[in-house]
This record gives sequence, structure tokens and C-alpha cells, in this order.
Amino acid sequence: MREWIPCFGTTKITGYSRNFVIHGQCDFIWKDVINWSEIFLKDFYKADSSLQCKSDFKVNKPTCKWMPPNEGMYKAKCDTTVDRINGKVGFGIVIQNNRGEVMASYAQSMIVNFSIKTAKLAFVWKNIIFSGDCGLTPCSFELDKACIVNWIKNGGHRDSVNGIILHDIDSLVNNLGEVDFCHTDRSANRVAKGLAIFALKSTDDTFWMEDFPCCVKKMLEADMPS
Repeated sequence: MREWIPCFGTTKITGYSRNFVIHGQCDFIWKDVINWSEIFLKDFYKADSSLQCKSDFKVNKPTCKWMPPNEGMYKAKCDTTVDRINGKVGFGIVIQNNRGEVMASYAQSMIVNFSIKTAKLAFVWKNIIFSGDCGLTPCSFELDKACIVNWIKNGGHRDSVNGIILHDIDSLVNNLGEVDFCHTDRSANRVAKGLAIFALKSTDDTFWMEDFPCCVKKMLEADMPS
């Protein structure tokens, strides 16, 4: 099929030679084929480069740096990210000691229809279980949503749609003993966010003991206490 494009009083055929090559015929002009191929490759590389940039985690200087826990304690950060197009939620957890060393990390994705607050609250519950299973207690849990910290600490919203999750968190806290919840700035929670994004791109639920995926390495290095 020919594509006719008017160009300063002349007509340029753009699809004719390309189709001849595709269908194995010989009546074509190589110059047109090469020009079309160059345009196609430029568009391909441009699209590929834009996707590559989106998949890499950009590491900016944090406005609020992560603070290590007291000696003898661990600090767990968790975050979520929602892919509304595919109906998925990515969860990320990282647990560190007072030297900033990663003791455990976790990435999981689920096909659920949660609001962002419900997703974060559900993964606080998962975070508490994970730290207990790893033996990383006592532990302080950092969240970048102040309202969720208030719900957990002040005992409010037990009759809300998230009441069951809050009740289960209470039960876990009572069993674990020394547990603390605190609010942190979003920029100090970048590692957990990076793990949550990694979870959306991964097909498996994965955890690491004293390790982490390379996609969050630069963020961890930027957060290391001096």
C-alpha cells in the first residue's frame, strides 16, 4: 500500500519500497528502504531509552536523611506503590541496624484493589511479621504517612474499614513486646519505595537476609550514617 504525502508541490511515496522488501519482491529503491530503516531505528532507540530511564531509580540527595536506631535495636522501613492500570500493589521492606547495615529486605507484589492507605496499613502488618520471623527485634517501624502512625498508636479508627487490620497489628505488637512506630519524611523512606517499585517489575516474591537487590544500593549508600 502506498502512502502519498504532498511535499512542496511534489508527491513522496513513503510506504512503497518498504512493502516490496517485506514481501520479498525486487522492484524497490534501496535509498528509500535505507531512509525508512534509519527513521525506524531512531524511533526504536528513542523509545528504548525512555523506557530504560523510567526503570532506573533516580537517586537525588535526600531532603531528610534516614536516622539509625539506637544500639541494640533495629529499624524497619516499609512502603507501597500502586499500579492502578494492572491492579497490582508493590510492597518493599528494609530492616537495618544502628550502623545502617541491611539485616533483611523484602519485595512482594499482589493483585489487589486496595486504596493506598489500606495497602500501607496491610503491609505494616506484614512488616511486623517479617521482622519477627527474621528474629530482628526489638524494632522501630518507620512510615511516611503520619495518619497511619496515629491510627496505630492512638487506637483510633477501630470501627473503620481498616479496623480488622488495626486490630491484628495490636495483637502482633502485644506478642512482640518492645515495638515502636514513628513518622518519617518521604525522602528518608526511598529505599523501601525502591523495593516496592522493584516488586512491581518482578514476577517473584523475594526476601534477602543481610542483602538487598542492586537497584537500591545507591540509596542505601546515600543514607549510611557518617
